[in-house]
Amino acid sequence: MHSNVFMGRFLNCISDGDLFKKVFATILRIVAIVVAIGGLYLWIRLWSPVFHLGGFFAVVSGIIFQLILIVTIAMMVHIVWLRAGTIGDLQKADFTVISISSILLKMTGELYVVIFVPLSIGGGIGIWLGGGNLMYFVNRFLVFLPELPFDFMRGGESSFLGGLLFIVGGIVAAFLSLVFFYLLAEMLVVAVDIARNIKVTREIAEGYKKPEAAI
Repeated sequence: MHSNVFMGRFLNCISDGDLFKKVFATILRIVAIVVAIGGLYLWIRLWSPVFHLGGFFAVVSGIIFQLILIVTIAMMVHIVWLRAGTIGDLQKADFTVISISSILLKMTGELYVVIFVPLSIGGGIGIWLGGGNLMYFVNRFLVFLPELPFDFMRGGESSFLGGLLFIVGGIVAAFLSLVFFYLLAEMLVVAVDIARNIKVTREIAEGYKKPEAAI
């Protein structure tokens, strides 16, 4: 029976990696849409407590934080959408799933950066302007974020030092997260290179060399 008949075509699609690329690219695009809708809903909901912070500067700080938040949501959506395109454009390779995993790890680190950096800056400025009133607002929002590696970012002092620690902590957390996830991604790439070299060495040792798919 021909290899493209019945389940043969399905198995070829899996072997070529086309199925994985299409599935993961589609999932990421759906995630981007969900993040956009959910983020917009959250952004709208958080406007209510902004005008109840108490004090002119506290309200101004809340508005600044909200403006930064909507930009952050837009950056998150854009990154996920772009990475979906990166996965969809992958060339035919022997290790498609590993390549996809590497891209997903990089995307995770990038998302941590676009979440932590702008929001920590906005929160720090807000703490300087709004003091303790904004800390309630910031802590209320932070429950929606992944657990941060620095506890003081969830309840710093409503002072200049507290705002500074909030900003520095967010930037440091973003950088460390980016390094960590990019390191994992590059380790996967190295594993692919090792596997490819072993394959080539084995083929040479056996006296022949098959055409090698690009990774």
